[in-house]
Amino acid sequence: MPELTTLALLAGLFMAVFAGQAVMYSNTFRVQIYVPGFLADRGLNQAVAEKIFTSEAAQIIRGESIVPAPDMRIESEHGVLAALLQPLDLGEVVPALQSQFGIDNLSVVAGVLQTATRPAAGDLKPLEMVLVVAQAQHGSQQTLITQDDGDPVALVRRSAAWTMEHVAPYRVALHHFLRFMGGDANGLAQARETVTRTLATPLRPVTDTWDSSAASEYAMLYNMNGLIAAAGNDLPAALAAYHAIDRISQVPPAVRAEVALNKAVISLALRQPGQAAELLLQARANQDHIHLPGFAIDLQLVEGLIAWGNGDLENAERIFIAIRKVAPQREAAHRYLGQVRAARGDRDGAARALNDAAMAHHVEPPQEELAVQLFWVDPVAGGLTKRF
Repeated sequence: MPELTTLALLAGLFMAVFAGQAVMYSNTFRVQIYVPGFLADRGLNQAVAEKIFTSEAAQIIRGESIVPAPDMRIESEHGVLAALLQPLDLGEVVPALQSQFGIDNLSVVAGVLQTATRPAAGDLKPLEMVLVVAQAQHGSQQTLITQDDGDPVALVRRSAAWTMEHVAPYRVALHHFLRFMGGDANGLAQARETVTRTLATPLRPVTDTWDSSAASEYAMLYNMNGLIAAAGNDLPAALAAYHAIDRISQVPPAVRAEVALNKAVISLALRQPGQAAELLLQARANQDHIHLPGFAIDLQLVEGLIAWGNGDLENAERIFIAIRKVAPQREAAHRYLGQVRAARGDRDGAARALNDAAMAHHVEPPQEELAVQLFWVDPVAGGLTKRF
């Protein structure tokens, strides 16, 4: 029969394993939302509100981008050890242990209130949410968000966006902008507001020395300004936004590659294929540092557009045909090939290529900030149009 000392040692070992499981695999994003009874009676209880909040936060940081998403677990999968640990109620202990191990936590405590003001629409009164957000790297911040139309789901989603803006502002701006590109008219204004708020209070003047992560964040916020201007076909403003990036030191090569490619698309829209060719060379010089899927294809697409803009229709057609062979899912290669063939007088070939483009069409924009994927550009007539 084991001695008490041995049993105590084994129990301690099991507790250490359980605690380690909790520390390493539990969520690092925690949300508590107080919901008043009148909303819970309508179906929006605390569990639902917290799920909407975390789902919106996860949606904001999903997808590929040159600026990585925050390293946080919003919805971790619970293993067997974690399930055994739950009855021990270590909810307060786990974040403290994670902090000791250098694992950053984001904590959100919020409460929904009904204002005493007059109803804004129908019999619904405006709602407010008090938010307190705490993270070791960013300190603690609080705000009060008002939803005039009394929509509790919209209030929770806006609160999630406000929270993530203080952790990853560029990813929030990108999320809003891609919503706009996908058809949400409010997304453009929200993206612009996020960028403006963030750039209005930079960590330090843009001429100072930055670390690479801060330089990437702010460079891509200016890149977002460029895309916002491009969406309104204000091409000079788009170029001005990209020129601002030149004042930021320590911008990583991957960011420079993407910015150069986006500037090349703007130059094509301004009917400046020579300038676009120089920018394409800059993008290619740094392409080994970028790991976005399909970036090499994007470089080829811009190369074909430059050839088209220079009047070299034969070379442009060759490039677009080559892209179709390796990436038949790329709608742009089919569409641009059809347009080039039409310009060469090949009506049947143009019709076939444009039909292939319709077959390859996607209804949602990609989760990236590349102008060549988000806009149609006409290198001959000039200008940009939304693709989605």
